[in-house]
Parts: sequence; C-alpha cells; structure tokens
Amino acid sequence: KASRKAGMLPRDERNKLRKEAADKKKKERQQKYQESKLNKKEKEIVDYARKCLRQMYQKPSKYRMRSYMLPENIIELENGYSTYELNDYLYRLRPSWRTKRKWHVDHIIPLSKLVKKGVTELYILNSLDNLQLLTPAANMKKSAKLVMSEDAVDEFIANKLRDKWAIDGYTEP
Repeated sequence: KASRKAGMLPRDERNKLRKEAADKKKKERQQKYQESKLNKKEKEIVDYARKCLRQMYQKPSKYRMRSYMLPENIIELENGYSTYELNDYLYRLRPSWRTKRKWHVDHIIPLSKLVKKGVTELYILNSLDNLQLLTPAANMKKSAKLVMSEDAVDEFIANKLRDKWAIDGYTEP
C-alpha cells in the first residue's frame, strides 16, 4: 500500500466512479432517444409524406395493389410538383437516374426532424430542394442524421413558407 501513488483512489472506488459515470451517460442517451421518438400522429405524417413521394418515382408494379395507391392529382397538389418535374429534377442530379435506378431518394433534412419542428405541409416535407440521390450504402449510413445546423433548418422552413405565401398572393406576417 505504501507503493500506491499519491492522490490515487483505491481500485473499488475508481470502479464505482466509472460505473456512476457510465450510468449517467446511459440515462442521458435514453432521455435523448425518448425525446427524438415520434408520436403516433407524427409517424402518420412521415409515412404519408414518404408514400406520396415514393409513388411518384417508383415504376408501376403488378404486385402493388391499386387500392393502396393515392390519386395522382392529389399527390401532385400536395407535393407542389408533377411526376415529370420530380423525375426531371432527379435526372439533372444524376443522369443515370432513369436507366439504373440504383439510387435512393433521400431527404437532406430528415422528415422526422421537420415533423418534430411542427411542419406538416407536404410541399415543405417533400420539397425538391430537400431531396438528393444517394447510393444505398450512403443512405443507410446517413440514416436520419441532420447534416446542417438547426438555424439552417429554421431558415429553410421560413423560406418555403414565404415562397408559398408569395405564390398565394399573401404578404409575410
């Protein structure tokens, strides 16, 4: 015991402190996870937005039931652009979009983050400026991560609302 360095705690006390620190980090992670989870209504909004977008760019399938498909005019009205405009935009991003179809259409700002901020309008959620093409591996790696600051997200939302108000003939409040 005399060889113990000055200021060092006994092993069992060090282990106890490490365990307390690990437990504290675990609780913080769990709390952050619970705050980030979507409630039932938010999940429905995200699922509907994905369905509206996916139906616009996927090829028709004989296995997909027509009853599950939404009317095209409703989707175009909700998203604010047509199927042709979407495919043209994606083609300009990656010319191989139309031929290979080995791309994932990804939201730059994840839908869950936008919905958590209170955005429910599809024309904002599925905005062309918020879409990008990624390889499947890159999309799985990115997952629902936000690659920009919260201020940039708020600015994106404000710009989309301002643009919509201008189109409708309203002035900014």
